[in-house]
Amino acid sequence: LSLDDNWYISLNRTYSSRRKAAERLAETIGGTWQAGQSGLFLWVKVNPSMGTGDDCSDLLLHSAHVFVVAGSAFGKNGRDYIRISLCAEAAIIDQATVRILQLMSKN
Repeated sequence: LSLDDNWYISLNRTYSSRRKAAERLAETIGGTWQAGQSGLFLWVKVNPSMGTGDDCSDLLLHSAHVFVVAGSAFGKNGRDYIRISLCAEAAIIDQATVRILQLMSKN
């Protein structure tokens, strides 16, 4: 708590970059999210064409080797959602997006 403002500014920039990368990933799968979310995760409503959050997370894990958490892990209201962690570097999230795009181009 005794750090100067520059530390907080830098941390906010880092997480803003990661959130933008997570939003690009969400766009890739046709997901939607509420702007202004805060925290270390981006909650994404799954496009119905991808099934439920469980279906989406299974597909991404097994076919694109991308791990996201199905919202159902947090209760029945999370059924149609996935949760993307912002704890990975933006470059890693972007690599996941590329793998998803490669998967989608095969189908």
